[in-house]
Amino acid sequence: MIQPNIVLSIDVPGRATGGFVRWDRTLQSVSIGTLRFKQTESEAEDYRRLLTTISNQKPDLIIIEHPFLYMIAGPIGGVKAWAAWNCIPWWMVTASGAKKSVLGNGRASKKEVLLWAQKTYHQRWHIHKPETITQHQADALLYLIAWEETHEPRASLENTKIRR
Repeated sequence: MIQPNIVLSIDVPGRATGGFVRWDRTLQSVSIGTLRFKQTESEAEDYRRLLTTISNQKPDLIIIEHPFLYMIAGPIGGVKAWAAWNCIPWWMVTASGAKKSVLGNGRASKKEVLLWAQKTYHQRWHIHKPETITQHQADALLYLIAWEETHEPRASLENTKIRR
């Protein structure tokens, strides 16, 4: 596989909210965002919003978690279909696999993942208010770092800057 330039890691929305991390390897920058499903709109509109957001990020690789709940299986399938249609590879990881790989504990709590992500964002990218990171953005970062540890040298994310 050709090394991707833009890596997009997504924690897909279940019922309402998800998050993503976009790593631009050329610019050595990281940006984060929120994905929202609206309960007042159709499922089709939620999928259009999700896939438009992904398209706007222009990824060369998408990282998503293996579905473990029915409510996220549909959006994950939509992401994979979009990626296949656009010839974009994807990499999947289980939440417990990512926790084991990155944190050394496959049963780490949501709170532990969030605290790790806040520390990581602050130390690597000098975020001044890491407490503003959402749980979904923390999960997306966890999947990104799990991919990085599998595919990249350890120093590859060093000195990147975060933007909102």
